[in-house]
Amino acid sequence: MDLPDDDIAFLCGLVKLSRQRVNYIHWVDRDGSNRNTAVTAAELERINGLTKKLGISKAELFQKAAHIPVAKLPRPPKTDPQAG
Repeated sequence: MDLPDDDIAFLCGLVKLSRQRVNYIHWVDRDGSNRNTAVTAAELERINGLTKKLGISKAELFQKAAHIPVAKLPRPPKTDPQAG
């Protein structure tokens, strides 16, 4: 296939992911919406470790995570179009 390396890596990653067994975590979002989050086996293993450490269910872990604010990326400096 005649594609750039980053596109090839992207496609290979999708194929690899599609071959993995997907696990779903059912939880209720902070607005009351029912959610289903698909996770890989490796992600599920890490989630299970977190739930064991905190002594809570997977659904509760996701409910708590929904309240974590997303970090804002720094804005690039503004350029003055009038400056020469």
